[in-house]
Amino acid sequence: MTTIDDKLSLFSKIIYEKLDAEIENSILEFEKKKNEKLNVQYKKIAVLREEVLKDIEKKGRFKRNEIVSNEKLKFKKENMLLRKQLIKEVVIEVYKKIDQFTKSPQYKDYLLKSIEEILDKVKQGSYELMLTKQDIEKYKDEIIDILKRFHDVRVKLSYSNEDMLGGMLLIDEDKSFVLDNTLNSKIHDNKELIGKRVMELFTQEVNEWKEV
Repeated sequence: MTTIDDKLSLFSKIIYEKLDAEIENSILEFEKKKNEKLNVQYKKIAVLREEVLKDIEKKGRFKRNEIVSNEKLKFKKENMLLRKQLIKEVVIEVYKKIDQFTKSPQYKDYLLKSIEEILDKVKQGSYELMLTKQDIEKYKDEIIDILKRFHDVRVKLSYSNEDMLGGMLLIDEDKSFVLDNTLNSKIHDNKELIGKRVMELFTQEVNEWKEV
């Protein structure tokens, strides 16, 4: 025979089991909602992370391109300055070589031959032959001997300005004809060639440097 205590115990058991089931369901529901919320958050974080990474990459790429562009511009400017400096140094060296040449025995032969060839080509008339003071003082006798051979040409010897390195300048009486055979003009006429040659050597040096 079932007593009241037995009924109470059975009822309590049913209640506890139901309560446990409710608690279990609540826990499972909580876990489910928690996981759903976490998944949403994870997705948001993943999207945000991707956006941040893209932004960093974009800014990094932009910064990298900016740095490369600045370095290229800097290198170009340095190259231009270096090339100008190289050309200047080469021209200075050429002037030194010319100065040495004017003091050599070969220069005397060059000068006298130039005078003779030019006077042989000009038409008769009066001219002014401009030479450096140094050349006139050193080779005056030889120059006069050459002038005496050209009877149709009257030539007056004159000192040139101090800038003339050597060679000669022939001007007619009316100053309408000027024949510039100075060493200065030789250098000027060859400046482009000098610059081109310097650039070839410069490019060669840069390429060799890049290969190191």
